[in-house]
Amino acid sequence: MSKADPFTTVLGPLPIYIPFHRTKRNAALSMSVLALRLGPSARQKGPVFVDNSRQPLKARQMADVMYHWVKCFVGAEAAKLYTWHSGRIYLACALCAQGVKPAYIQTMLR
Repeated sequence: MSKADPFTTVLGPLPIYIPFHRTKRNAALSMSVLALRLGPSARQKGPVFVDNSRQPLKARQMADVMYHWVKCFVGAEAAKLYTWHSGRIYLACALCAQGVKPAYIQTMLR
């Protein structure tokens, strides 16, 4: 279930549109303020996903995290066969098995 569309009447598998209104806790307003403050050139200056030191997350780091997490459940050898995409597929299948509508799953995991 999506907080933005709890009854899948608006989003389903479609893009999420964030309404803009002037309240303290509005995502669209916060993103626009940040984008205007940083300016268009900031998009070229740095990565979107960073660690606590503001360094870009590397694919190898993320693969290591996934490996160590999965190893706890399936063992060291089997864990080598899993990727982040495997985790995404597992979650989609688990949600489907619980009766979650395909539109919710697609929206949540895209």
